[in-house]
Amino acid sequence: MTTGLKPDQMKELDFLLGTWKCDAEVSMQGLPAKSQMVGVIHPIHDGKWYQWDIQSLARAGRTTWVAGWNPAASNFQVYFYDNHGLHGSEASVGSSWESGKLKFTGTMYTHEGKVEVIDEFTRIDENSFHDDFYIRVNDEWKQVVHGECYRLVV
Repeated sequence: MTTGLKPDQMKELDFLLGTWKCDAEVSMQGLPAKSQMVGVIHPIHDGKWYQWDIQSLARAGRTTWVAGWNPAASNFQVYFYDNHGLHGSEASVGSSWESGKLKFTGTMYTHEGKVEVIDEFTRIDENSFHDDFYIRVNDEWKQVVHGECYRLVV
């Protein structure tokens, strides 16, 4: 087992560190069509993991998203959960941003059961990114969140 230094691969996610405000269009049952979220992405456990603490301003929603390097699979591993009972895990497709995109695939568990997910980050510039979240419904991918996130200077 390795200990000590932060994996060099975590530098790929350094762009995400900081405080963000996201304007989101949401098309999931029971959620507002438009939402705003604020959150801070910060290193934890000596920089081996980055944690995004997200607060929804439109509802009493709090989500935690944690990403780290998985040396066994040579990709990033993500775990997420919220205060409404949703949770899941994702793994990056590849080990770095490709054409400004970093894509994750995985599984989310809802109150209705298990669904496949795609979570794709698109880097717009040094101070903004988009986060597009899809679920698989009846063998078709449906986009359920489009978030436009902007760095806040604090």
